[in-house]
Amino acid sequence: MDDDPKRIAVLFGAPDDPYLRIDPAYMSPVPGDAPAQRAYDTIAALIEDGLQHVTLDAGSLLLVDNYQAVHGRKPFAAAYDGRDRWLKRVNITRDLRRSRSARQSATSLLV
Repeated sequence: MDDDPKRIAVLFGAPDDPYLRIDPAYMSPVPGDAPAQRAYDTIAALIEDGLQHVTLDAGSLLLVDNYQAVHGRKPFAAAYDGRDRWLKRVNITRDLRRSRSARQSATSLLV
């Protein structure tokens, strides 16, 4: 991980209806900012208290809207015995214009 990551706001978007951007394993408030630390700890605790564990069967699909939910998975040690859980990732965007520079052409949908 980056030893000196760029700081980003936990809340973003409209001030009266913001979105949450948080990863407690890789984020922390500015050192010495006690109110920010309390707010951050409160948000992290609320997330932890609201966790719902989901187990998928082979062939199942779970879609998560990053603007509506936080998500993650617990770490695991791979055994490479054919029973490990390997996830495939698909990104779906609300605004194709934001990914234009990464796509082959304006009409391409693939990165």
